[in-house]
Amino acid sequence: MSVQDILDKKEEEIKLINQIITHPAGFILDLFGEMLYIRSTMYEFEIGWEELEDNIVMNFTKLFDEALAASTFFVERRHKMQLGIDFESELIREKGVK
Repeated sequence: MSVQDILDKKEEEIKLINQIITHPAGFILDLFGEMLYIRSTMYEFEIGWEELEDNIVMNFTKLFDEALAASTFFVERRHKMQLGIDFESELIREKGVK
């Protein structure tokens, strides 16, 4: 997969996440309890995530006024943390486990 393919997929993911989080139903996105994206109010979006530092679980929260900025952050953070079944599947393939 080329760098451009990866960037294109990320852009598609950001658009999809943004559509879900701005839906009037008020969906919440949760990745394995390690990362959460919620619409706090009509104009406030919140992302929370966990990181392990010196065997201590640290909780972080970031607030956004714009959904697109929050969606972009969510996707970038997800990729940095390698959270998701897509990353899990890749790890399994790399280890040769079927």
